[in-house]
Amino acid sequence: MNEDLKPGIVIIGLNRVTKTVIDILELINKYHITGIINVNETTNLRTFNTKYPVFDSLDDLWVLEKKGGIKHVIISVLDGHQRKDISERIEKLSPWLTFINAVHPAAVLAKHSVLGKGAIIGARAVLNSDCQLGDFCIVQDKASIGHDCHIGSFVTIKTNATLGGQVAVGNYSTIQSGVNIINNIVLGTNCFIKENTLVLKNIPEDSMAEGIPAKIIKRE
Repeated sequence: MNEDLKPGIVIIGLNRVTKTVIDILELINKYHITGIINVNETTNLRTFNTKYPVFDSLDDLWVLEKKGGIKHVIISVLDGHQRKDISERIEKLSPWLTFINAVHPAAVLAKHSVLGKGAIIGARAVLNSDCQLGDFCIVQDKASIGHDCHIGSFVTIKTNATLGGQVAVGNYSTIQSGVNIINNIVLGTNCFIKENTLVLKNIPEDSMAEGIPAKIIKRE
C-alpha cells in the first residue's frame, strides 16, 4: 500500500519494546509511522538507530495531529503506571485517536484468547486458550501465558517468562525475564517479580519477589 494512503500512527516510548513495535508495524504494513515520542525514558537516542523522526515531549503528539493524518497511537513505555497516565491524557484530549493492538505475526494467540486495547505482543509469544489480557499490556518475545489466565491492565510480561494455567496477575505488575509461575497463582496489584524467579505461592500486592522459590524481598 502507498505510504500516503495508510493511516498515521505515533509510537509513544523510546526503548527496546519500541523496536518490537516498529518491527510489528512494518511487518503488518497497515500504518504509516509518523513519529516516535520520547517521554523521559533513559534510552540513548544516539544508540537507538531509527529512520523515523523522534520527538521529545508528549505535547508533540498534538502538534503532529494538527498536521493531519494521525488516526492511531500505541504506547510502548515500559512502566505500567506511566502508560496509564499517558493513555488517560490522550483519551481526555484526543478521544478520537484509536489505541491499536500490535501483535507480531509470529505470536501464537489461541482462538478464544482476549486482548484489551493497546496491547503489544512480541514474536513467538504464546497466549493459550481463554486467557484474558486487560488494557495496555506488554507481552514480550517468547513469553508464554497459560490457559484461563487473567492478566490485569498495564501489566508487563518480559521475554521467556512462563505463566501456568489459571494464573491471575494484578494491574501494574511486572514479570521479568525467565520467571516461571506455576498453576493457580495470584499476583496482587503492583507486584514486581525479578528475573528467573520460581513462583510457587501467591504474592501479595505491592511486593517485590525473587529466588527459587520466590521470597518477598521488598514491600512498598
